[in-house]
Amino acid sequence: MDSAAVPSAGEPDQPYAFLFAGAGSQEPGMAALLALHSCEADGMLERISALSGLPIRRLCVDAYAGILPVMPGYPAVFATGLAAWAAVDRQLPAPAFVAGHSLGHFAALVASGSLDLPAATRIVMARSKLMERQARERPGALLSVQGTDPDEVAEMCGRCPADLGDLAIGCYNGARHLVLSGDARAVAWAGETLGRVSGRKLRAVRAGLAAHSPLMSGVQRELLPVIDAAEIRAPRVPVLLNSTGELTDDVDSLRTDLATHVLTPVRWTGCWSAVASRKVRTLIDMGPGRVMARMARNEVAEDVATLRAQSLLRGGGR
Repeated sequence: MDSAAVPSAGEPDQPYAFLFAGAGSQEPGMAALLALHSCEADGMLERISALSGLPIRRLCVDAYAGILPVMPGYPAVFATGLAAWAAVDRQLPAPAFVAGHSLGHFAALVASGSLDLPAATRIVMARSKLMERQARERPGALLSVQGTDPDEVAEMCGRCPADLGDLAIGCYNGARHLVLSGDARAVAWAGETLGRVSGRKLRAVRAGLAAHSPLMSGVQRELLPVIDAAEIRAPRVPVLLNSTGELTDDVDSLRTDLATHVLTPVRWTGCWSAVASRKVRTLIDMGPGRVMARMARNEVAEDVATLRAQSLLRGGGR
């Protein structure tokens, strides 16, 4: 894929999309360059620090912080995506759509204008605390699986021994790229079972819990009052719904999606369909890292460009 195409206000015929990564994208110093080269990015980190009551800016720019636990790691990932958005948004025309994978969905909602920053931060904080507690009470795991038919994996999930716990497909990331989610022992069994056949690429996802699986039912139930209290507005640009993989600008659809968001699978294949249907020419990976760009590599046409948001800042001062 060409990585040089950069959308600009002078090229309205070159549609692009913002893609926000989820929790597994966390890395040390993930917002350091953003904070260094953009006052807007630095200001966003400071705002989320104040709203969350956590030292978010320090955690996002410290290259020696290591990989953080769910709290404060998840809010830090959320903040990094929004710092990237704050840094580049004013340079560009409106995107064709915005999409956020799992945790990244809340950054996408802010970028679209559907949620304001304080409301989104409250939801992310509550969600992170509840998920961390759930992980302590019932350890879960995530396993990335590439090179296997989804129907075959779904059938295998149904064969998981009951005494090992729950096992489900948590993310449909591509045509043959899934993420399994569930009890730690069940996910370990799935890895052993799938690993018996060559040609499959298996990788443990660094998350520490079983997002988008039945283990999250209690989390979703306790999170609902926080979601219900948030004002959801019609977005300025379409938003990809995680639960259906469809684009929408409908407030009711956005609220319905949030009501089951942490419990239901992420239908990310819908993002790749939207790239084709909206004739998107450039995907801007809002980070952290290059997770979204790597994921797109095998799923979109070769002439669709991918670039990191922070690459737009090179050579720019604060």
